[in-house]
Amino acid sequence: MSLGLDFGYVNEEIRRQNEQLARARSFSPEVDDCIRRLESSLMLTDEENGVLIKKIGEALKDVG
Repeated sequence: MSLGLDFGYVNEEIRRQNEQLARARSFSPEVDDCIRRLESSLMLTDEENGVLIKKIGEALKDVG
């Protein structure tokens, strides 16, 4: 049974977002460090979370 979902679009969107995230990581060593810590299941402080959100937003605007 086919649900008629376009997974090609979903896969392309995931690929695009992964590319943007990689650019954001290369844009800022601080962003890369925070993401690496999150990937390792380490927690960030509230201040680090705020910095991460701000810097990723800036980086994505720059590459957008």
